[in-house]
Amino acid sequence: MLDNRALDNLSPTARSVFCLNFITINHPHIVFWAEEFSVDTQPYIKLSAKLQSYLIGELKSVSNLHRYYEDFFNWKESLTDHDCLAQRIVNLCFSTICAAVDTLADPECDDVNLVISESQQIIEEMAELGCNTDDIQQQVIEFINFNKQLLDNIKQKPVARDCLIQLSEDSSTLFGL
Repeated sequence: MLDNRALDNLSPTARSVFCLNFITINHPHIVFWAEEFSVDTQPYIKLSAKLQSYLIGELKSVSNLHRYYEDFFNWKESLTDHDCLAQRIVNLCFSTICAAVDTLADPECDDVNLVISESQQIIEEMAELGCNTDDIQQQVIEFINFNKQLLDNIKQKPVARDCLIQLSEDSSTLFGL
């Protein structure tokens, strides 16, 4: 069982970085889903890039970030949901990117525990489908602990680039892809 309180007491900026790291590591799920259902994910990709730019201090305008957020939100609302595990993971990534932006606008917004709880529910659903989830569970725990150590002292932006997870060819997602 994941400790959904492990990241309590993070600053709004640190919570946003956690969310960005979460969607970054799970990006292959977005790619897989987009290919499977022929979806153009440009609004999601643009928002992810702008969020990263904002957090590291390259993008100065919060209104510019919010414009991309609004484009993403409108695009997301136009999508058709599919009843599959891939869609649940994608929906979690979509909610997580919203949480990343929302916490920057409202310091009281803290959806990190919801992201962790929803991750646990997806892992449980995978187990019910017959997947061995021991390694997946351990990887999520390691991801949470890594982010806790990385983000505990971050209070405001700009954030150092080394606080942001970078994908490599041998990276695997938190859900085993």
